[in-house]
Amino acid sequence: MAGKGASAESFDLSFSRDELVAINNSLAYVCHAIALPEFSTVIGVERADALKLLRRLGARLSDPAAR
Repeated sequence: MAGKGASAESFDLSFSRDELVAINNSLAYVCHAIALPEFSTVIGVERADALKLLRRLGARLSDPAAR
């Protein structure tokens, strides 16, 4: 996922399940509970891109093989 002005560079990171849950919950809050007229300016990516990432995180967390 690349935000405005960002490159498509990717990074490999590893997180514990608890860390991933915290990231997922934070992103869900930002995407669904905060009404920002200038979402992409404040957050750094378009809301649609943040929602895509949220879906990817959710899929990873619900994957039984990832436990």
